[in-house]
Amino acid sequence: MSGQSLSAIPSQLVAKTINAMLDDFLTAPELPWRILAEGKLAQQLAVSRSTIRSALDYLRDLGILQSEGRQTNLIKKPLKKHYLKVDEELTSKTDDFEAFFFEKISKSELQPGQFISERELSLESGINTVQVREVLATFARYGIITKEPRHRWRVVQFDEHMIDELFDMREMIEERGIRSLAKQQLDTRLEKDIRDLLKEHQQLKKKKNRVVQDFWDLDNRFHRFILDACQNRYLQDMFTSIAMLIHFQLQHDATGQYGMNVGINQHIAVLKALLAGNKQEAIKAMLLHVNTARRVMKATAGIPGYSLGQ
Repeated sequence: MSGQSLSAIPSQLVAKTINAMLDDFLTAPELPWRILAEGKLAQQLAVSRSTIRSALDYLRDLGILQSEGRQTNLIKKPLKKHYLKVDEELTSKTDDFEAFFFEKISKSELQPGQFISERELSLESGINTVQVREVLATFARYGIITKEPRHRWRVVQFDEHMIDELFDMREMIEERGIRSLAKQQLDTRLEKDIRDLLKEHQQLKKKKNRVVQDFWDLDNRFHRFILDACQNRYLQDMFTSIAMLIHFQLQHDATGQYGMNVGINQHIAVLKALLAGNKQEAIKAMLLHVNTARRVMKATAGIPGYSLGQ
């Protein structure tokens, strides 16, 4: 049995995800049937890995899925009784506010250090304060905002110490990932994955008028690919929080454009070293990338003594 009990009622998002997965399982040609990896499921269903893990835990407890190591198999076809009741209106409203909040972030309407009110966000978005609070609590777990008294929240503003704490952790995670990946045998599948990522980076590098948002998705997939080699869900969860926080801070400043241009080239260096089987060069290139990102973050935060290209 996994750590989650069937007595625990899944959230609306997890319940909706479970039902979507059950729909897919109905088409399984035979049993046992190997299901997609967590990352691919998350991408296919447009939810976070933590949501996928909660859904998988529930289905394992239900006896529909069975895991051995990193492989999870469908061992029983779903029945009607296995589906969960979902309040589509409630789920839709929560999704609407999440999209609304992301849009405010992308338009730089939320600045580090700014205070935001649940009531004002509720009036502006047309979503009730309970759902607003629920979504804000999710963003708080990523470290983007913190709870303040009187139903207010504050957008996190980084100082130099916080940035160093964040990147010390990132450096440990990234180095662990690249070392784990570099140890793996460069078989046909792994080589193809690396070449595909390299090709996407080279195409983005050639693209005229590229924007930071183009890079964020590729950046996330690049680091996820590196981190998957660790086979450690706790490190993956930590990196999710770190990546979202870094992207949020950088999108408020022109340094995000600089970080993208440098990041593309540094990612390419890492991927080429992996293809060449040069473990030490891959590690060196990854650590350079992390330290460059640290300096860019400090320049963005206005820390004295740090500027672009330093």
